[in-house]
Amino acid sequence: MQRKSSGHLDVWKWKTYIHASVPRTDCKKCIKIKMIPVKWSRPLSHYTLDFDAWATRLMAEMPVNAAARELREHDTRMWRIFHHYVEQAMKELDLTSVRRIARRNVITPGSSLHYFVCGCGY
Repeated sequence: MQRKSSGHLDVWKWKTYIHASVPRTDCKKCIKIKMIPVKWSRPLSHYTLDFDAWATRLMAEMPVNAAARELREHDTRMWRIFHHYVEQAMKELDLTSVRRIARRNVITPGSSLHYFVCGCGY
């Protein structure tokens, strides 16, 4: 068995981790030894799914750097979570009916340039 540690939501401002001994198995297809997937974490992730959900929610409401400070994590790891879920959503997106794309640049007071993209029918 191999040790797996996953960062979890902090409890009363204390860093919280889940430590578990996760069984490994031989993969007959790729001829490698792999860890059995656990229910509380994505494969190859350092965090629990609850942590991912809370981090994603924070990143939707504030800059990634600010969310990283709030969660006391490095912003690079937050960007990895962000990119994982954006890529997952893009794979599920059906763009077959889109014929044109319109883009509008909007600058709001106190913030930077935002791009709004929408699919337009013909």
